[in-house]
Amino acid sequence: MKFIKFLLIIFIIFSYNIANAKEVIVFCDMDYIINNSIAGKNFSIKLEKKDKSNLESLKKIEKELKDKELNILKQKNVLSEDEYEKKVIDLKKEVLIFNKSKKNKFNEINKMKLDAKIFLIKKLNTILSDYSKENSISIILPKNNIIIGKSELDITEKIIKIINQEVKKIELK
Repeated sequence: MKFIKFLLIIFIIFSYNIANAKEVIVFCDMDYIINNSIAGKNFSIKLEKKDKSNLESLKKIEKELKDKELNILKQKNVLSEDEYEKKVIDLKKEVLIFNKSKKNKFNEINKMKLDAKIFLIKKLNTILSDYSKENSISIILPKNNIIIGKSELDITEKIIKIINQEVKKIELK
């Protein structure tokens, strides 16, 4: 009998604590914030311009290389075999240099994208940390891991307003 009373008291105590424990859990869409913040949009525009400029210059060089190739092919019968081979070897070297340059430019753009995203994520983590302390939030989950949730628990728009106030632009390096 004493054992049952003891279990009943323990059960009441634990159920009381569980009922009174109010954990605040919210979620936000990190990708949306990164892509739609003022800084994210401005950076995307700058990156597109740089990418477009790179593509135009690469197309111009590629056209020049094709013209050189056609010119060498036209001169095949006129040039001596040694001269022809030398021009072909020089053209191949130029093509290799072009391909390296093309790869470097694409890598540079990808690195800039990654650096910008890392910068925004660091800022966003700081903002989310401060926001959770100010609003007594226990857990902030990423929206892409939520199957169903009340729309009142989505803090994406609130966070985007804060990040827009704190981060106006991301500098290209």
